[in-house]
Amino acid sequence: MRLGFIHNEVEYVFAYELQPFVHWNSANTAFEVRGASQSDNAPVVAVFDPSAGLYRLTHTYSSDKQYRYLFEIRGDQVHGAIELRYRNSETDAWDVIDVAPLSPVSRLVNRKIRK
Repeated sequence: MRLGFIHNEVEYVFAYELQPFVHWNSANTAFEVRGASQSDNAPVVAVFDPSAGLYRLTHTYSSDKQYRYLFEIRGDQVHGAIELRYRNSETDAWDVIDVAPLSPVSRLVNRKIRK
């Protein structure tokens, strides 16, 4: 999966390799697809919420920075938004700093994207 967005006039594109099978998480009644970021090999989980019809994929790329994508899949196109989040050192909670729509480069791909 390739997910892209524009932040501060710079386009970012990240690739994620997701496993081709789904896990049922009975604790939060959601379907999960596990994988990894191809940029830093960080583990990621895409959670599908059947009640909302949306996926949520969280990529923590440092101890205090995180991308959280909220999207839907239509064919091979991915539509949605990204939240740029930072960990608040006083409360240990994630604060949303900015939100941006996913760009048209966001899509499902059927082969591994090489660096």
